[in-house]
Amino acid sequence: MSISKIFYQRTIPTFIVSVIAGIFIVEYFVPEFPPLRDLTTELTLWGTILYSCSLLFGIVILLMTMARRAQRRRSGKFTGGRAVLMSATCLGAVMIYTIIALATGGTTSTTFRFWYTYIIAYAAGGMYTAWVHHPYNSYRYFRFTSVESSLMFLCWLFISFRELSSFVAIWPPFYDIGTWIEGVPNTAAQRAMLATTGIGTIVLGIRAIMGREPGMIEVEAV
Repeated sequence: MSISKIFYQRTIPTFIVSVIAGIFIVEYFVPEFPPLRDLTTELTLWGTILYSCSLLFGIVILLMTMARRAQRRRSGKFTGGRAVLMSATCLGAVMIYTIIALATGGTTSTTFRFWYTYIIAYAAGGMYTAWVHHPYNSYRYFRFTSVESSLMFLCWLFISFRELSSFVAIWPPFYDIGTWIEGVPNTAAQRAMLATTGIGTIVLGIRAIMGREPGMIEVEAV
């Protein structure tokens, strides 16, 4: 008797994830119970191991993709001269920083931290400024025509003023308003989102185990 593709590709993984999630939920809410605490500690350790293996696999796939792209000379969005330059830059940076880490005693060494801080950190700082574009789009497309877009833009504005010392020096309440927005409404919204996501994940897991939640694997198996 053959095992169906849906069973070993969806039912078994969903069952394992649901059981592990249930163990962690129970451990969080029940009083101190040493055997359960030891079990969650062991599961966390194995989760870290699996995450590290997945991360290593992703890095290897990324490097292989970049290497193939750097060897191509065809014109196109992902194969043109610009793509080749970006792929070669990525591969070169990985090799250089790997050599620096191995030669200077790891990623915590002074030399590695110096090169990381004054190249990668500054480049990342420039990249992170892209977050300014999203609230601007909220204002550009919605033009304060809805309560949601208006609140989003105003919250972003006060948070930005809080981070700019010149505005805080002109009007000190900017700091208190930005801190309140981040600490009260933002925290409440995040907790509600996490609670909804957690409950929804549990419900979907139960429905998937019972065979009442079709997914992409079922579509592929048909």
